[in-house]
Amino acid sequence: MRKKQTFLEDVNSIEEFKLKLHDDFVNEQLMKSMIYEGNLEVAFSEMNNLDKEKEKKFIDFMHYVDKTLYNYSGNDKDAKRKLRIILSSAIYLGRLYDKIKNYTFRQFLLLCCYSSMFSCEQFEYFESVLDQNILDCIIAKDSSFYIQSDLLEIPFMDIEDYEENKEYIIRHINTSTVKELYDEIFNMICMAFEKGEIVL
Repeated sequence: MRKKQTFLEDVNSIEEFKLKLHDDFVNEQLMKSMIYEGNLEVAFSEMNNLDKEKEKKFIDFMHYVDKTLYNYSGNDKDAKRKLRIILSSAIYLGRLYDKIKNYTFRQFLLLCCYSSMFSCEQFEYFESVLDQNILDCIIAKDSSFYIQSDLLEIPFMDIEDYEENKEYIIRHINTSTVKELYDEIFNMICMAFEKGEIVL
């Protein structure tokens, strides 16, 4: 018998996904996932109200996340991140479907990855910043999901009016090296520590 490669490989419906969350391993990872307080309840509510089209997209995206992160890590050590992303996708599909329905799975993966650490009340704002053009620029910088996810901080840095500066941000990402962008993020984190905005 072929060994399962991922812990969600045999899930093919929302009901099966919810049942899977009761497995000892999956439930433990969910409890450790640091999903934002309140988002889990909202995600379950939205999952229960998805129509057939949205449910199919949810399941297809779930498998994409499951296999993509497995391929990068080589095991299920990313289970906590997977669960946060998948649950966040249910909120987007339920609340903001018209805004994200044309996103590719890679674009949607990055959007949900960034959003998953924050309140779902901010999801509409994140979608407005991490639009398809910005995400395509980030995806083009490096093939690694982990580098792409780190670079998601760039569009949010010191930009007071995002809409007026969108072309500048795209140009800046396109003309900077990955190292230069990482240096910017590192410097931003250092400044936040100095201001007391980030504490360990």
